[in-house]
Amino acid sequence: DLIKGNSQQGTLRKLINIPTTTPTSQWWIDSISLTDIALNTSGSYINSRNPKIDPSKDEIALFASQIGVNADDLTFKVVNPNVTLPDKDAPKINAIRISFVKTEAIYTISPSAVTTNEGAVLTNTVTTTNVATGTKLYYALSGTGITTADVTAGALTGEGVTDSTGKFSFSHTLANDLSTEGAESLEIKLFSDSSRLTQVGTTASVSIADTSINPFNLDIDGDGKVTALGDGLMVIRKLFGAAFAGDALTNKAISPTATRTTAEIHQFIESGISAGTLDVDKDGKTTALGDGLMVIRHLFGAAFAGAALTNKAISPDSPYFGPPANFAAVAANIDAMRPV
Repeated sequence: DLIKGNSQQGTLRKLINIPTTTPTSQWWIDSISLTDIALNTSGSYINSRNPKIDPSKDEIALFASQIGVNADDLTFKVVNPNVTLPDKDAPKINAIRISFVKTEAIYTISPSAVTTNEGAVLTNTVTTTNVATGTKLYYALSGTGITTADVTAGALTGEGVTDSTGKFSFSHTLANDLSTEGAESLEIKLFSDSSRLTQVGTTASVSIADTSINPFNLDIDGDGKVTALGDGLMVIRKLFGAAFAGDALTNKAISPTATRTTAEIHQFIESGISAGTLDVDKDGKTTALGDGLMVIRHLFGAAFAGAALTNKAISPDSPYFGPPANFAAVAANIDAMRPV
């Protein structure tokens, strides 16, 4: 004990170390018991940190055990300038009573919308309570069918640091992917570790409406016309696969007035394949030398009228397979893909 003043009146200090790893809590010095050589005692109450509330029964050892440290490692400083004892011998602090209430950290993720559309900007605000300013937290976006292709701005994982109000925000722009996927559920989770193993708070969910659905039609490049050596050729090339990857798909086939890029044309034709629209003979498969060939034949017009449309192209698994093949049904399926 350090004493300033004289034996009649002085200032006493007691130093005990509190590690910086102490969890968020309310604690305060409830009382100090002083003893002099004549065993006279005096109690003094100090409110040194946090608003004082109803005292608990915690002693130093119990306080230490509750916050997971050794009692010798506790740290705080007691200053009592109003102690007056009449004895000549300096008083000593023989007990310090500490009241302690551990407060739970709270984490909340608030999306800017619980239902949103493709192409929209989604902002998520993280709000914390009883979390220190400057705490780094880690987020992750996931969900069935959710990939990096579903966002055009913002990564699926990231981190943020709490400000003086315990908050931080992050935003993503949702992609207009022109794919028919139906509504998707996006989940946003928050973690206390960079490995994203320890989740804090509850998962927030956002429903993404499939508003970028663009019904497939045979105007592949979006120039307002449907041609055999333009749109038809790009369809059959796409069905051949890797041989026409990248710009090979549109080379000398895309219209100079096209409104879609090569990448968008790849995606657009793929949407017609995925939806089954380009399966014109309805055999459950979409092939280059079957469906693709019949599409381009029909776009050539009268040269492939009647049975010439399906000759050696229709699948034996097709419900339209003959003899004679129901070429009219195949033609109707192709015509149904013409833009209105």
